[in-house]
Amino acid sequence: MPNQRMIICGVFSLVLLCLSPGCHTTGRSADGEKVYFVGTGAYHRKLRKLLLTEDQARARLVDHLSVQQKTDYWSRSLAAIVGDSFLFSGPCKTVVDLRGYYVDARTGVVSFHEQSTSDRYVRPPFGAFVDYPAFK
Repeated sequence: MPNQRMIICGVFSLVLLCLSPGCHTTGRSADGEKVYFVGTGAYHRKLRKLLLTEDQARARLVDHLSVQQKTDYWSRSLAAIVGDSFLFSGPCKTVVDLRGYYVDARTGVVSFHEQSTSDRYVRPPFGAFVDYPAFK
C-alpha cells in the first residue's frame, strides 16, 4: 500500500499548497487597494461588477489622450484593475507597473498616477497566470 500513501500525501500537499497565500489572484497596492491581475478569475469576477467594460475604459482613455495630443500607446496596455479603476501602464512581463493612466470604472474619469520607486510595482502572486496583451 505504499503507492496509496504516496497518493494521499501528494493530494494533501497539493491542497495545502493551494490554500497558501500564494494561490490568491489579487495583490495590494501601497495604498492598500486590491489589484486584480488580467486573466485571473478574480479579475473576471471584478469586471462583472464594474459599470464600464474594458473597451469602454480604453475608449475613454483614447479620447483623453487625443485631447492632450498624446500617443495612444498607453491604451493598448491594460495591466490590471486597481480598486475600481482600470490601470493602463507600460508593458512589464513579471510585474504590474502602478504608474500609468487610471480610468475610474464608476465615473469614467481618467487620471495619471505617478508612483514612487519603492511603491511602483506589484508582483502577481506565485502561480497566478497573468494574460498581458500583445504589444504592436
